[in-house]
This record gives sequence, C-alpha cells and structure tokens, in this order.
Amino acid sequence: MKKVFTILLTFTFCNPFCKGQASDFHWPSVKGDTFYVNKVKFKIRLEDTTKENVVIEKFENNKWKTIDSFFDAAKYIRSIDIDKNGFPDIAVWQKLSYDVYLFNPQNNIFVSSGEYSTRDLNDSIYYDLTYTGKEFDEQKMQLIDKDLGLFFDYQPEKSGQFVSHLFQIKNYKRIELGVIFQFAIYSERNKKYEPKNGIIYKINNNQLAMVKENIVKTIERVGEHGFDYSTYWKNNWRKFLQ
Repeated sequence: MKKVFTILLTFTFCNPFCKGQASDFHWPSVKGDTFYVNKVKFKIRLEDTTKENVVIEKFENNKWKTIDSFFDAAKYIRSIDIDKNGFPDIAVWQKLSYDVYLFNPQNNIFVSSGEYSTRDLNDSIYYDLTYTGKEFDEQKMQLIDKDLGLFFDYQPEKSGQFVSHLFQIKNYKRIELGVIFQFAIYSERNKKYEPKNGIIYKINNNQLAMVKENIVKTIERVGEHGFDYSTYWKNNWRKFLQ
C-alpha cells in the first residue's frame, strides 16, 4: 500500500489495552477469522505458519476469493466504522499507524483506503499516559461534513507542538487536503514549553510540499492555549477542497 505521508511524533509506550479496547483486537491465524458484513461472509487469515502474509477473503459462488492482502500484521480491528457510513471497516495495526480497508456496501467488498495514524482511530497503544479524558477524545479523527467525507485530526506532543490534518474520504480513499503545524519553544523564565507560532499548508495531489506557494496562512503569534485548529478547519475547509 502506498504511504501518503506520515508525521511521526514521540510517544511513550502504554499497555496496548490501557483504554479498555482489548476485545476489539484480533490476531491473524491459519484457521482464520470468519465474520459477516451486510449479510456477506468474509474471512481474515494467515496464509500459513511460515509466512507473514495475511489475506482478506470473500465467500461467493460457493468458494473463497482473495480480495486483498497485507504483510506483517500483528493485529487488526474489524468493528469500527471509520468513514461513518454505517458499516464496520478493517484497520490493520502497523505500529505507528493503521492500514485501513473501508467497506463498500454497493459492491460488498473492502477497499484499501490508505494510512491512518493510531490517534485517528483513538487507539491507546502508543499514547502518552498523560493524555486522558477530554484530551484523549480530542485526538481521534473528527467529522466535519458527512456528505463530503471531510475529517480533521489532532496529534499533540508534550512540548506544546502539534500537527493537525484536514482530509477527505472520497471513493473510499483517504485524500490529504491540508495540514497545520504549531511550533513551541522552551521558556527558561517559566520553565515550560510554550506555543510560539505556526504554519498552514494546502496539500495538492495527496502530496505535502513545504513550499511558499502552498502556504495558506502563517500564524505569527499563538496564545497561551495554542492555535484553535478545530474552529479553523470548520470555518475554512472550502479553501482546501480539490
């Protein structure tokens, strides 16, 4: 699967199930994990014990048919509706991100959507334990417009810096539209990191190019509580649609 782009942040390891999501995870096996979506039978299975290739299969015409595969999957989730269309999707854990397969109910098939951060799906595996409650919930992807499939996310660091993406799920594919970077500096006077400034880029053709032509806004001064990324995306998403 092609990687769009990934912003890697620093995380502190947390018990995989410190948020109480243990029942949502499945581990690939040779026997396979059989389940139904929209009355159609699917299976996720490990090809054999000597390989790390995992296949997604669909049962049709009285036989199993491979519809996609992924490599080196430690575990996966198949009970989360990522694109909010009312059907469960598959998210394959790849340490700092998930490879996502969205369910298309018209064709009764799972479609490879792209790479999503663990925070987009509100996964606690690599969350810092200091993020709890409201802070934790804010870090999952947030819906702006269901008809357009518009979302934004929020990936903070303890230093006060953060990254926030605006993206669209169109034809089951994730399309990056824009990104906000907020920077911070350490204040010797106050003995803590404080927000400083930021920059907002428009993303064209699903590729981030940090060039002057793609700068939508330069944030010269950030308040004590940081730049309000949520309000900005909700009020300005039209500037980024392609």
